[in-house]
This record gives sequence, structure tokens and C-alpha cells, in this order.
Amino acid sequence: AIPEKGIQEIPIQLARQCKQPRILLNHTIQQVNKNDIITDQGSIKADYIISALDGYNSSKLFNFPIDFLNLLG
Repeated sequence: AIPEKGIQEIPIQLARQCKQPRILLNHTIQQVNKNDIITDQGSIKADYIISALDGYNSSKLFNFPIDFLNLLG
């Protein structure tokens, strides 16, 4: 369900649940590996990565075959 305060409340709720949230803005992501995010400004280590991309762009960035994303439903 969409939160009462609107869709923007979803990432805020996710950030509140993180022990040490780190949200970076104005970074161009070039590649994502298991626990690394490579951006135009360097590499970032991450325990978890949340993506809001569509299936096609997710498959390119995360190196997943497009058929794999269809299994996720």
C-alpha cells in the first residue's frame, strides 16, 4: 500500500530501518558488483543495495540476464 504521506515516504521508511543509512545524491552509477557500487566519483562498499530501476536497466547494471528478472515476477 502507498503510505498516507505519499510514495516519497517509502525510501524514507527504508532509510529509517538502516542502522547507518548512507544515501548519496548526484552520483552516476557505472557498475554494481556483489558488494561494490562503482560511480563516477569512486567505489562504495555496501552490505545491501536497493535499486528502483526497471528490469532492462537493472539487468544491464547488475549484469543479470533479462530472463532472470522474469523469474522474480
